[in-house]
Amino acid sequence: MKKLFLIRFSVVAFFCLLCVLPALAANIKIKGAVKDKLSKEPLIGATIRLLGTQAGAVTDMNGNFELNGVGVLEGMYDIEIKYLGYKTEVRRKVRVENGNLVILNLEMETDAQELSDVVVVAKKNRENENMALLEQQKAVIAV
Repeated sequence: MKKLFLIRFSVVAFFCLLCVLPALAANIKIKGAVKDKLSKEPLIGATIRLLGTQAGAVTDMNGNFELNGVGVLEGMYDIEIKYLGYKTEVRRKVRVENGNLVILNLEMETDAQELSDVVVVAKKNRENENMALLEQQKAVIAV
């Protein structure tokens, strides 16, 4: 009888704990802007990710972003910023706390890579030209 009570109590406590844990998780908010380091132009569509979580955001038309990490625990996180043609940047050990707004204004450097020369070679295709002339002659004869 005592064993049955302990098992039932353990199951109920486990399910209660499952219901309470999400409520204990913080509701963090990170805002900011992503711009080009040289031109100061906003970078539209840059991705911002809280590493180690599923939380992330994308910049809008003005380069602004708002990352709402619902269910993310308070603590120190690395924040990764990516944009095509730019060096990936990681801000290390950013402290996020429940209810506190974190503001990050970021500037990214281009990842310019010089490519080797490209040579374009064109050859005239005589066979297609002759076939076109033959079709044109057939069309004139048929009329």
